[in-house]
Amino acid sequence: MASGVRFALAAALCLTASPAAAQQGPAWGILAERVSVDLTAGDGSAAVTVGWLLTGADSEAPLPEDESVPLSLLGFGEADVEDVVRDGRETIVLWPTSGSRRTATVRPPFDSNGGLLVMRFSYRVPSAVEVDGGRARARVPLLTGPPIVAGAASVADLASIVAAGVGPAGFSAEVRVPEGWVIADGFPSGLRRDEPGVYTVALPAAPAMVGFRARTDGRWSPGVPLLIDVLTVLLLLGFAAFGWRHLQGVVSGRATASEAVEGGSS
Repeated sequence: MASGVRFALAAALCLTASPAAAQQGPAWGILAERVSVDLTAGDGSAAVTVGWLLTGADSEAPLPEDESVPLSLLGFGEADVEDVVRDGRETIVLWPTSGSRRTATVRPPFDSNGGLLVMRFSYRVPSAVEVDGGRARARVPLLTGPPIVAGAASVADLASIVAAGVGPAGFSAEVRVPEGWVIADGFPSGLRRDEPGVYTVALPAAPAMVGFRARTDGRWSPGVPLLIDVLTVLLLLGFAAFGWRHLQGVVSGRATASEAVEGGSS
């Protein structure tokens, strides 16, 4: 009886310890992630491609080819994805886990080269854009995976990144919008116009979404971040002017007091 109780306790301890063991650090890391978002179809949809250049999280060890690569994706209201395909041939099913999050794991391909591995995904977001008159709002969920490895950076790694066509180290994205659209403000911040209809951004970490507000009639209007920046600058200038006047008053008062003392002593 006692031995049965001890066995049950040992089994319970093993079961409670197993999640902690599963919470070890990720086996994979991303050296470079390149995202392309094409909103030019004209039907409110987005065609998305995501390319990863992966390496093992432990740079001193061989590639962890026995470890699956985790995938995660958040839905944002009506903006949800369909038809997730890996490397142009394998359909990926993402399962709901909590809220609007869906996850999956995929086995790495076997054609790794030089300690690096390339994976590409494509999918469609049917309701990525809402248009109201001359204004448009876009939300495009991004497939995310292992964390981006900071400072990827041997010459061999960078050469492989370029050769793989994934893009610069870290996260980079290109967003194509219909002709005449002008993005006023976006997420992640830093979206900049490279040429008409093409906006780009580069970051050290991968966001879960690309989103923006735009004018569809070619007119530019300031976005909320710009208005906040302008108001902040004006507020700082106001404080600076107030401080300068206060300092002038203090200096002038001290000069008057000093002259009065000198006059009294004479």
